[in-house]
Amino acid sequence: MEQGPLVYELYAILSHTGTANSGHYKAYIKSFENGNQPLTLGKWYCFDDSVVFEIKKDGYKHIFGSIIENGKPKLSFRKV
Repeated sequence: MEQGPLVYELYAILSHTGTANSGHYKAYIKSFENGNQPLTLGKWYCFDDSVVFEIKKDGYKHIFGSIIENGKPKLSFRKV
């Protein structure tokens, strides 16, 4: 990844399905702190109520593509 004063990395996506009065939220978050688990660094996870699961790389296009097509997700970036 490039470094510099204006380089940012996407690390979280918040999506909402439903209406303004009711609906459901999901959060998709990228792990960038690994603690004692080096194999988790850079992986994406879906947080759906009490269920959390890893999103495999072959599922990125399907999952992230459907989020963009079906709504207006909130994207969170961090400066690198």
